[in-house]
Amino acid sequence: MDLSVVKREFTPRYSVPLPEQIAEFVTNAIIERRIESGQQLVENELQRKFCIGRAPIRESFRILET
Repeated sequence: MDLSVVKREFTPRYSVPLPEQIAEFVTNAIIERRIESGQQLVENELQRKFCIGRAPIRESFRILET
């Protein structure tokens, strides 16, 4: 999975909860085909790319599932 786009394009906004920002970023990346639809998102890889812990990643997965 090539998520190099995360390091270059993700800038946190402190007025919006981090899990919502990550979910929005991933959604937009899928829509813009920077992440392929159906591509497996690996929690550990996203943690390294976003430089954050597991909890926000897991919460963003819950948001994406809905």
